[in-house]
Amino acid sequence: LSCNQRFVELWEIPQSVIDSGDEQQYLASMVDKFTNLGEFINEVENLYNDVEKSVRDEIDLGDGRTFERYCAPINSVRGEYFGRVWYFRDITERKQAEQSLLRTNSVLKAQQEASIDGILVVDEYRESISYNQRFIDLWQIPQSTIETGKHEAIFASILDKLENPEEFVSTLEYLFEHPSESCRNEIYLKNEKTLERYIASVLSLGGDNYGKILYFRDITERKQVEAKLREQTQELENALQKLQHTQVQLIQSEKMSSLG
Repeated sequence: LSCNQRFVELWEIPQSVIDSGDEQQYLASMVDKFTNLGEFINEVENLYNDVEKSVRDEIDLGDGRTFERYCAPINSVRGEYFGRVWYFRDITERKQAEQSLLRTNSVLKAQQEASIDGILVVDEYRESISYNQRFIDLWQIPQSTIETGKHEAIFASILDKLENPEEFVSTLEYLFEHPSESCRNEIYLKNEKTLERYIASVLSLGGDNYGKILYFRDITERKQVEAKLREQTQELENALQKLQHTQVQLIQSEKMSSLG
């Protein structure tokens, strides 16, 4: 039995056990640290029964730590089996970071899907990397196009519906070349819908540019209401002008009558 100082530190092996050099004492000092001791013992027995087998996995400890474990047979150049070598690495911080990232991504995804806007994220290489269901519904992108996973097909589906696809492309290219700038305007579709579009940069805390995020909101009904209000306002103004003109005529008529 041989181990290095890092093994002793990871497993918190007492000095008395180290001095004994006894394998059973080593195992006895480790058993209380497992969340699933039976599984570990079974795996050890299986590995010693199968002298050709290697394994790489993760084990969870009762104190909340996670170790990456790798075990492989030790063979001579002639193939003689001499035992096994075990490697353990503390990956607790990495696992915690992964869980934190997963949690953050889940929250962001939930926010994305709850948004009334269609959202598209395009990376610095002009490839679409994320979008929500509202984006798919808004642009009526076929499921077959989505399943290809190809950004070219998704963009082609968008451009095909625009009255002015050249403006869409040129604006996006300009903003990629000027990452500090953003854009908010209205775009018009061939089906007579009007979308409000907002484009901004995706920047890291350090200022690294990761691409663009595009928001699309269907404002067709709002524009129709605004147009109707403008029409009604114009009608009221016209009616008021006619009324004023009639009043002027009446006043003039009354004056002529008084003079007559």
